[in-house]
Amino acid sequence: MGVDRQNQTPKLTTMNNITPTTEQINRYSEIFIGSKTNRGQVNQGKTTTEKLTLDAAKHLSGILPQGLSPNRLDIENKTAEAHYLCCDLDLGYQSLEAQIELAQYLIPFDAELRIFKSKSKGYHIYKFLNKFYPSEQVRKKAKALEQYLVKKYKLAVDKGHTLPASFRFEKQLQDGTKVPDLSSGNWLNLPYLGLKQRTGLSLCGNYELTFDEFCLNYDLRKHKKLAALIGKKTVSTGRHDDLFGAAGYIKHYLNDDEELFKKIAASMGFTEYDWFTGGKISRQWDQRINHDKEYYDNYTFGRFRNIVNLPDYKDIKPNNSAPPTLPDDWVIDDAAVIVDMDLPEAEEEIFTATEWTEERNTQIQSRPWIIPGFLMRACATVLLGPPGAGKTSLEATLAYAFIYELPFLGQPILDAGNVCFVAAEESRNETDLKFAACKQLYPGATKKHKLFTRGIEEDLKLVKFKSNGDVIKTGAYKSLLKFIKDKDIKLLILDPLINFRSGSFDENNNEQMEQYVKGALIALAVEASIGLLLASHTNKMGMITYKQDSDEIDISNAMNAARGASSLAGAARIMKAITPMTKDLWEKKYQSVAEPGKNWTDYVAMIDAKSNYSKKNADIEWLSVVPFDIETADNKIEQVSLLVPSELAEVDKQYSALKGAKNVEFINQNVQTLVAMFNSQRTEVTVNNLVLKLLPLHVKFNDETVSEATMKTQIRRKIMDGLNENNNYTFGEFKYKYAYDTYASKNKHVIRRYPLKEMETPF
Repeated sequence: MGVDRQNQTPKLTTMNNITPTTEQINRYSEIFIGSKTNRGQVNQGKTTTEKLTLDAAKHLSGILPQGLSPNRLDIENKTAEAHYLCCDLDLGYQSLEAQIELAQYLIPFDAELRIFKSKSKGYHIYKFLNKFYPSEQVRKKAKALEQYLVKKYKLAVDKGHTLPASFRFEKQLQDGTKVPDLSSGNWLNLPYLGLKQRTGLSLCGNYELTFDEFCLNYDLRKHKKLAALIGKKTVSTGRHDDLFGAAGYIKHYLNDDEELFKKIAASMGFTEYDWFTGGKISRQWDQRINHDKEYYDNYTFGRFRNIVNLPDYKDIKPNNSAPPTLPDDWVIDDAAVIVDMDLPEAEEEIFTATEWTEERNTQIQSRPWIIPGFLMRACATVLLGPPGAGKTSLEATLAYAFIYELPFLGQPILDAGNVCFVAAEESRNETDLKFAACKQLYPGATKKHKLFTRGIEEDLKLVKFKSNGDVIKTGAYKSLLKFIKDKDIKLLILDPLINFRSGSFDENNNEQMEQYVKGALIALAVEASIGLLLASHTNKMGMITYKQDSDEIDISNAMNAARGASSLAGAARIMKAITPMTKDLWEKKYQSVAEPGKNWTDYVAMIDAKSNYSKKNADIEWLSVVPFDIETADNKIEQVSLLVPSELAEVDKQYSALKGAKNVEFINQNVQTLVAMFNSQRTEVTVNNLVLKLLPLHVKFNDETVSEATMKTQIRRKIMDGLNENNNYTFGEFKYKYAYDTYASKNKHVIRRYPLKEMETPF
C-alpha cells in the first residue's frame, strides 16, 4: 500500500467495484454529520484515528472503511454539538426473531430509533436529531438509552461506545504547554460500507434496507406510521391494505405527494409495472378521496399497531390529527429523560443445598466417558503442545475416528457421533488435507456420523472482555450452542482456545482465564452435554527431562506447561500434552533400539499432564510422525503428517519389564538387609533408612568421581521400582510394598510389610 504524501491518505483500490451515485454520497454526508476534525478508519485490519474529515465516497464504495464521532467541536469558542446519538450492542448477529424482539423493545421507548448491523457482528442503535444540540445534552439522552438497553441486554451493552462520548478542547504536552485537542472522543464504525455491509434494519427489525430505502426511512422517521412500511416486502401480509392507509395519510398530512407514495410502494416490493395496469396500486391511490382524515387516523393506527405488534403502543393515538413532526425548539433536558437512571436491585436469591443420604448411593451413575481417560461428556480436555508439535493433526485424527467409529490411539470411542471442529489458525483446505490423510490411515472405513468444520476464514468470538471488567457471552456463543443442539454434536474441538475471545483479555490473569474457560467454554460443554477438546499452546518450559544417572524421564512439568494463567490447569479436569522427542533423550536412550532409518524428529511424546477422573499414566506414550502423500484437485502432491502409535511403546514396555526384573533382582540381593529392619512391632520403615544401609554396598562407593547423591538416587529408584505394587514382592511369610505416605510430615516414601495370610491388613 502506498501513501499519497500530498493528501496524506492511503492509496487503495476498490474491493467490490461499487460506485455510489453523487446523490447517495451527498445524502450520506448530510445524515452522518459529525466531527469535522478527525475520523476513524480501518486499513488492512489496522484501526487508526486520522485528522481528516469523513470521505463518504470512499466509504460507500468500500475502498476505505471509516468511523465518526457525533461531536462537532468549535475549539475557538470551546463548544461542542451533536446531530445524532448512538449505542453499541455487542449481541452478535441474532435470529430474525431476536432482531424483531430488539425492535419491539425499542419502539415504546422511542420509535425514531434505528438499528444497524455493526462491523463486529452486533448492532448499533442510532437516533437522528432534527438539528445540532449541545453535546452534553445529547449525551444525557444517549446515556438514558444505554440504561434502557442495559435493563434487558445487560453486559452486551458496550458503555464505552455510547456516543457522543466525553471529549476535551485542549491537551497538555510534556513541557507543560497546552495546545488545542482536535480529538472528538470515541467513534463508531459507520454503516453501509460498500453500500451492502452493515445495513440498516426496518423499523420493526424484520427487513434489511438498501441505502436508498434507509434514506427514505430517515426522511419519514417523524411519520412512524409510514416509516414502519419501508422495506415491508413479505407477500400476503396485508401489503395492499397497508399501502391504502399510507395513501390516505399522505393525502391529509404530506400534501398529497404521489411521488412519495410511489417510493414507499417500491420499498414494499411493488414494481413500476403496477402503475400502468390500473391494478390495485393505482386503486389504492385513487380511492383515498372517499374518506376523511379521522378515518385514516384510525385506519393507519390500526395497521401500524398490527405491524409493530404492540397493541398498547401509546405514542400514536387513533384520533391524533396533529402532524407528527418534531418541533424545532425541542430541548433535551432532564425532564426529557423518560428512563430511570438507577438500575433495579438484583432479585433476592434463596440459597439451597441437597442433603446427602445413604439412599443416594443406589442412584450413583457411571462417569460419561467418551474415550476412557481422554474425553468425557460435560467436561473439558485440554490438549497442550508447542506450535508445530502436531496438535491439529491429532485433533483431525480424533474427529475422523469419531465419525467413522474407529479406535483412537488404540482406545475405543464409547459414545461416537457428530463432530464440530473449529480450527481458528488453519484454513478449511488445510484441515481437509488432514482428513484426506486420515482416509489413507483408515482405508475402507465406513462413515457413520457427520463432521462440521470451520476454519480461519470465519472468525469466531464466543466471549468478550470489556475494559471495565465486565465479561459477556456473545451472540456467537448462543448461536454455537443452538448449532450443537440442532446438529446433535457429540464432540466440539476448539483450536486454539485463546482465539475464541475478544476485548480486554489478559491470558496471564487467573481471574479472566477462569471466567473464560470455566465460566464460558466448560459451561457450554455442560449445558450441551458434549465432549469438549481445547487446544492450547505451551510456554517455553520443557516437559521432558532425562536423568541419565537414574535412567528416569521426568514429566512432572507437563501440567504447568500451558501458556498463560495457571487457572487453566485448575479449570481443566483432563490435560494431555504432546511434545517432540528431545535430541538428548534420543541419543542416550532410544536411538539404539528404534527402527532403522528413524530419527528423533520422527517421534512425539503424549503425556498425562492431569487426570482427575482416572489413574494418571506415569509413562510416556510415544507417537510416530507418519507422512502421507495427498493428490490435490489441481494435480499436485501435498505431504501431510499424522501422529500414530509407535514401536517405542513396545520398546518401553519391554525396557520397563527388563528394568523391573533387574530391580527385583537388586531387592533379592539385599533382602536380608531389608528383612532385618522389621520386627513384630515395626511394620513400616522409610526408604531413606534402607538407602543408607545399602549405600556402602554400592559398586562405586569408593569411586570419587561418583557423588554420594547420585548413588543414593540410583539405590532409591531401584528400591521403589523393585517393591512397587505391580511386582508383588514376597519373602517368607510376608509381602513387602513401597508406598507414598501423603499424610507424613517427612519421610513420605516408605516400605510396608504385610502378612501373606491377611494380605493388605498390616499387623
